[in-house]
Formats: sequence, C-alpha cells, structure tokens
Amino acid sequence: CLKLYVVSTQAIQGLQYSYYHHSMLASVSDDAALVLWDTNARRSVHQFTRSHKAPATDLAFGPSNDKLLMSCGLDKNIVLYDVLNKRLVRCSLAGL
Repeated sequence: CLKLYVVSTQAIQGLQYSYYHHSMLASVSDDAALVLWDTNARRSVHQFTRSHKAPATDLAFGPSNDKLLMSCGLDKNIVLYDVLNKRLVRCSLAGL
C-alpha cells in the first residue's frame, strides 16, 4: 500500500495517473484544489489551489500530450493545466 502525505483534509473526488510520467498522480478534492503527486517520493510536488471556486469533481490527463491535464468542478469551469511547467493554461465556463 502506497502512503502519501496528506495535503488536504477534504474528500478526494478524483485520482488519475499520467499516461507518460508513471510516477505522477493527480488528485482533485472538495476544497477545489488540484494536487500533483510524485508517487516515487511519496509527496506532493505542486498544488493548484485557486483554479476552481467550488469543489473540483474530476480530472483527466491528455492522452496524446504529456503536458496537459484538465479538471472540472461544481463551479462549471473546465481548467487546463501545463503540468510540466506547473501553470494554469486556460479556464473556460462549460457550455460556452
């Protein structure tokens, strides 16, 4: 069993491993944060804490691009991240 150090006390709503970086795991939680984890080091490597204004509900790594990660939340936003440079790329309101 892999033990990671806790960053948040809120419920985790989604987990996803990177298709390209097999030790990179991402999680989204009820505190609206997206956290990038290094499972080899068993620690978080970056946190996006202000991407959503409501709980984040799901996430997905880009299947054909090793840099892209998307999340969605109850705020109806879809957020695109560059995980290698650890920056937010774009935020769009769903349906627009």
